[in-house]
Amino acid sequence: MKKAAGSASFLLAVALTLTLGSCSTVRSTVPDARPSNISLAEARAESETTARRIARVVPGYADDLFSVNERGSTLGCGEIGVSWTIAFHVGVDASPDMDALFDALVLEFADELEYFVEAIKASTGDPRIIVTGPGGQSYMVEWFMGELDIDSASRCFVLVPERDGYQWEL
Repeated sequence: MKKAAGSASFLLAVALTLTLGSCSTVRSTVPDARPSNISLAEARAESETTARRIARVVPGYADDLFSVNERGSTLGCGEIGVSWTIAFHVGVDASPDMDALFDALVLEFADELEYFVEAIKASTGDPRIIVTGPGGQSYMVEWFMGELDIDSASRCFVLVPERDGYQWEL
């Protein structure tokens, strides 16, 4: 397992383990589950901005190859918080060299010590890269079904229905 320096918490592995299967190697730190003071709209925007930043270091990337799932969902965190989870896709022609991509992502986030970049192996042996941000937001990068996926989980926040909408509206 490769790691790059930075402080980090880790929520995405939990969410993705539930949906994609277990990872054989996962960092064991507990996410910072104290809700931040952001809205759902801010969580969505922050997730997409960072996912695009990750995508831009992928060889062959172009803006027209980047897409977002139509719908996302929330995952509980802490006692009263939620994390916005959604998948982004990068339609490159072939699986990138994940070791080279890891190195490129370490360089991309090198000036921001609060970010943590880690290379792991799924239980299938497939390589994955995890980028974790200062508020516990996480991005898992993997080659899946012919495209590069960036699965994200925002930092924890309180969903306020009057501001953000209700769970069933997401």
